[in-house]
Amino acid sequence: RDNEVFNQGLIADLESYGAEVVTAPFTYIVRLILGRDIRSLWEDGRYLSSVGNKFLVEVLESTERRFYQAANPVLQEDVHSCNGEINDWLKKYYISLNHGGETAHNILKIFSLLHHYQHITLFIHVNPLFCCPAMISEALFKTIEKDIGIPIVSLVYDGTTVRRNESLAPYLHYISRA
Repeated sequence: RDNEVFNQGLIADLESYGAEVVTAPFTYIVRLILGRDIRSLWEDGRYLSSVGNKFLVEVLESTERRFYQAANPVLQEDVHSCNGEINDWLKKYYISLNHGGETAHNILKIFSLLHHYQHITLFIHVNPLFCCPAMISEALFKTIEKDIGIPIVSLVYDGTTVRRNESLAPYLHYISRA
């Protein structure tokens, strides 16, 4: 996702088409996942693990807050919070708090980004070849696209020199005209 070599310079390519790229900081993704896990652990009676994860979330949020304060003159936004809708986002697609894995994480990222950035017009799902969780996520994307009204494009990078990012040109062309 974040490796310019493996994703063939995806962010630079998107910006060359005139797109504004929005990514979620890794620490925020971890907070989203832990936020889901905290609820699950608590419901299972694993209180110590739940409290430990809660502490880690607070440490990560505190760290992010420092970076956001430094970048606030440019970004003009606050630290993103993990709100209580997490369970609702997952339930809609028959995923419970007990389901782990990348598919649940992808759904959380999509809805969380939409919650914080209402102007998003395209989601790009980046994955390596033969990634089973990516295939499961892709199976849900058509339904999610209908629900949110925003296309989700999957790019599969197979380690060859075939330029995968070029397939985004038509999407970006028509989105920029809308």
